Amino acid sequence: MPKEIELIPDVESALKCASVLLLCVPTQELRNLCNDVRNTAALDASVPVLVCSKGIENKSLKFAGEVIEELLPDNPVFVLSGPALAKEMVRGLPCAMVLAGRDESLAASLAEKLSSAVMSIAPSTDYVGVQIGSVLKNIIAIACGIVIGKGLGYNASAMVVVRGIAEIQAVSTAKSESVDLSTIIGLACLGDLVLTCTSASSRNMSFGLAIGKGQDIASRNDSLVEGAESAQSIDRLSNTLGIHLPVCSAIAKLLRGELDTDQVINQLLFA
Repeated sequence: MPKEIELIPDVESALKCASVLLLCVPTQELRNLCNDVRNTAALDASVPVLVCSKGIENKSLKFAGEVIEELLPDNPVFVLSGPALAKEMVRGLPCAMVLAGRDESLAASLAEKLSSAVMSIAPSTDYVGVQIGSVLKNIIAIACGIVIGKGLGYNASAMVVVRGIAEIQAVSTAKSESVDLSTIIGLACLGDLVLTCTSASSRNMSFGLAIGKGQDIASRNDSLVEGAESAQSIDRLSNTLGIHLPVCSAIAKLLRGELDTDQVINQLLFA
């Protein structure tokens, strides 16, 4: 642990001295954590809350930022997302991310303060679009991993990526009735998608790769594979929104045992 970081085991004490609150737990644990924060009544309403979780809550079908807004309605909420592998960040290698929130001036101020010589953070007001991209890219990465694991090559993987971008756009349009093109082709969507779908260090890509190579899904008990958690929720959300997402649907059905990998490949590439 870096000497600059102080560990405070008492939640209330930590919240009282916080100027910014970063929440970095898995999405399915976010509600419990926010309830703990709310119950202490120690967090000042002016303190910005930044969420680094990239997922959607299974029960409510709410994105991470929406869960926080529900439970901490007085605090400004922001989403930090982008192509940034933890292993590389720890080594001090350069990266760039996006900080999205509804308050444009506060987003710009926080982005500037959090940036460093090796980490560039750009502000954004596309709060919804950034979250959608950060969730779907994990599911798409699983799909790319399956394609590569099956030995179908990078041409086929590129097909999945392009289809995935179309699905991000479809959900963004259905959720917010508008699409910010700069988000779709920027760091939070295309940038993070490219990294997650091509890096062996990506948990979601590695998960798909193992499945494509024939590993039993039931033997993969990895709670940090957000895409596996999100696939079912996005599949249900697409039904609620009345849109068809072939890539996300295929992964959800595979994980439910409704399709085998050959059937999934057919849906990913040719449906």
